[in-house]
Amino acid sequence: MKKDISIITVNYNSHKYIENCLNSIISNTRDINYEILIVDNYSPDRDIINLKSKFSNIEFYLLDDNRGFGSACNYGSQNSSGKYLVFVNPDTVFTNNSLKNMFDFMEQTTDAAVCSPAFIYQDGSQGYVYNNFPNIMWEFYDFLGKGYNLRINKLNRKLQESAKSGRAMRIDWATGACLIVKKDFFNKVGGFNEDYFLYYEDVDLQKRITDAGGSIYCLPYLKVIHVANTSTKPDDDDTVYYYNINKSRLMYHMKNSSTFKKLFVKYLHLAGFYLRLFSLKFRSRYSEKKNMKKLQYMNIIKYYRTGLE
Repeated sequence: MKKDISIITVNYNSHKYIENCLNSIISNTRDINYEILIVDNYSPDRDIINLKSKFSNIEFYLLDDNRGFGSACNYGSQNSSGKYLVFVNPDTVFTNNSLKNMFDFMEQTTDAAVCSPAFIYQDGSQGYVYNNFPNIMWEFYDFLGKGYNLRINKLNRKLQESAKSGRAMRIDWATGACLIVKKDFFNKVGGFNEDYFLYYEDVDLQKRITDAGGSIYCLPYLKVIHVANTSTKPDDDDTVYYYNINKSRLMYHMKNSSTFKKLFVKYLHLAGFYLRLFSLKFRSRYSEKKNMKKLQYMNIIKYYRTGLE
């Protein structure tokens, strides 16, 4: 039977979070016909298997290799039956029938192709929810290592103002921790681009949807809890995070930007990596991680020099 929504969660060593996520969906989702699909991206521990006996109505798919986040989401989509796809990170916790409210908004808003709730972190603080499409100023501030918090705080103020008035916000793109996407539109643009292994695949998808005439919305009055980067950014070693986010940044611009912007981004950040590598011995914050950081910089420099030529 066709469902209203198909909830797709990609797991990679996140089994200790995913049970809370599943319980929150089951206990806080009413008056809607839904299915849940878990796609395990070849987690080394495979502890996700232990959840099969606890959640007999959930479909589990155990992939035989790690295909990256977007590819695993596409796999879930191909096995789904919902009118809408809901891509949910394992470390997301739902309250107050949020999924039904998102579904209702999509049904009532004819131009909506994607929408997202707002996020709060475990301590109750405002989470990172949405942003503008990357531009030259974005990349220049990232090159300087400055301005990120100012930019996010400015966006969060707009979010909080809209939340008070109960208004939906039309935005460029929402972070991929919880996205409801009209399946017809998702298929129209070809789903997630599987060239991205991690990061920017959500930005790229929403850019293509926007270019195809769909609108992206955030519903700031809907709150879900999100714990960021639980699979890829441990406190002691951020190598996987650092390499993939910088690789995907360049890939995004190569696919979506003008020739000038492609070259600007590539050589601006390449200069930044060289500068960080040169100044590493003077940076006290990395006194105990110099070798790790050196390797990170050298690997991403190699990619920027040769990876997309």
